[in-house]
Amino acid sequence: RLLQQDTIRPYMPLLLPLLKEAVVDTSPEVQWEAATAVGNLATYMTDIFDAEFGPWLFGCLKSEDINERQGAARSLADCLLKLPDRREEVIARAVATCLKSDVSPLLRAGAFEVLDACSDLLKDDFGPFVPLVLPAVLSGAAETDEDMSAPAGRAAKTVVGWFSDGTPKVLMSGFEAGMTNEDERCRVNTVSLVQRAIEKILGRRKDFLKCECPLTMNQRCSLLATMYISRSDPSNDVRRAVNGFWPIAVQSIKDTFPSIVGHVARRIREFTEGTATEKTLATRALADLQQNPVWDPEADKSNGSAEGNRGPVADLKETLAAYDTTVHQADLESVSESDKILDAKVAKAVAHVEGVTPEVQQYLRIFCTSVAHTCKCLFTVEEALDHGLIGFLDDQQRKKLALAIEDVMELRRPETEDGKCETTLCRVESLFLCYGGGKLLLRDTTLELLKDHRYGVVGRNGAGKTTLMNQMSGGGLAGMPPDLKCVHVKHEILQEIQELTPVDFCKREVPSLTDKDISYWLNDVGFPEHLKTTKVAELSGGFCMRLILAVGMMAKPDVLLLDEPTNHL
Repeated sequence: RLLQQDTIRPYMPLLLPLLKEAVVDTSPEVQWEAATAVGNLATYMTDIFDAEFGPWLFGCLKSEDINERQGAARSLADCLLKLPDRREEVIARAVATCLKSDVSPLLRAGAFEVLDACSDLLKDDFGPFVPLVLPAVLSGAAETDEDMSAPAGRAAKTVVGWFSDGTPKVLMSGFEAGMTNEDERCRVNTVSLVQRAIEKILGRRKDFLKCECPLTMNQRCSLLATMYISRSDPSNDVRRAVNGFWPIAVQSIKDTFPSIVGHVARRIREFTEGTATEKTLATRALADLQQNPVWDPEADKSNGSAEGNRGPVADLKETLAAYDTTVHQADLESVSESDKILDAKVAKAVAHVEGVTPEVQQYLRIFCTSVAHTCKCLFTVEEALDHGLIGFLDDQQRKKLALAIEDVMELRRPETEDGKCETTLCRVESLFLCYGGGKLLLRDTTLELLKDHRYGVVGRNGAGKTTLMNQMSGGGLAGMPPDLKCVHVKHEILQEIQELTPVDFCKREVPSLTDKDISYWLNDVGFPEHLKTTKVAELSGGFCMRLILAVGMMAKPDVLLLDEPTNHL
């Protein structure tokens, strides 16, 4: 770029092979640098790019080597960043390829890589293409082939993460399509992404309908209406995801429903003329809504978008009968004896619920069975049952059923005077935590740690995992018991102890220990005798990690926090 084109052109036959090697390098950093160079090539030497380099990039998109597909996609994305007039054609071709099931899986994987790279690089410039791209990547994220699902999932998360704050309206059509997709995995993924978007929109606010945001009230009600109908999805996984969405989005489903009932009615009428999945959702939602006193099937019928011949709604009794058969067939597949016993106990607990119709009783059995199989923590069970049964049971009935299900699962534990279970180390409610100059890490979160339990903290690099551990060990979380002893085992301490021996380091950290105690703990992690008096600087990475693990255990903490403990082991 800095040289005159006439000066550099004679060297291009030598430079292009080197640039191709860099494009498909195994290092992402090298690939991105190469992509910048390719973008400059497309900008300043378009003839060479179109004649030779461009076709080679498109050829790499169907390579069996993932590095070649990703490298080519990143280079094409940089080209589109610098050549706006080519974006529409290339992105449209990529989307069309993603949606074709009859083309090579590798080529579809390459197309998803292009969408992933473009969503990451183009940022706001990618906005006009989101309504076209989002349904494709949501569908792709549900593919069983990881070559397709991985880039599609990344693209979906990038798009939702970037546009939720400023222009969430570009996401709405994609969300609506994803929540009624034929593939239940796509519907589960979509609900999770909708929840992520709502969390970003709300920030510290409590109610999606009442907060100020770029979405109109009509758009918000329409999204919540579709989500409300999805509570009746035939998939347990989808219903479970939807039940987790509502406590984040609104303060009360019961109080919110009157505001969206018209939109629910309109969406159901639309769904009765839609795809097979939409018809199923409409029929099941109608069956569930018969129990809601606020429900008005004629609501919003005057709305122009709802007028016209919508066709007959499926017969309620036939639908419930078909639903029962489907459920029983699904439940009987690969069910262990212990699961059958648990199912029978749940059914017995639900049978004691009085004052409900048989249809609601059936829903309660299925929902509570799902909770019993998936929720292992007492408070998770309580929250799931509380939110999932709103509108079906009153407060007293929900509480009584929750206690019965917890007894079935043997989760009830003796409580202390302060209301906490005797195995609870700490329980911090309404936890709020920021890091990195105000970046939100946790909002209205409940942190509960039980004795003799292991917990994993999972997140991408930079998500705040170490920050959370630092706050827990340093006393920076309001509400943590002051007498709770937390020890954070992290690698950074190794830089401070290079000149110490393992024995010296142990004495420094836990002065009360005797030489015999220190020897015991070092032996416990497999430390050879001759290395105990060797300087830390001379130890391998594996033995350094064993050392700091041993010191963490020597302190006998209530909570031991391990930051990437298996490194070098």
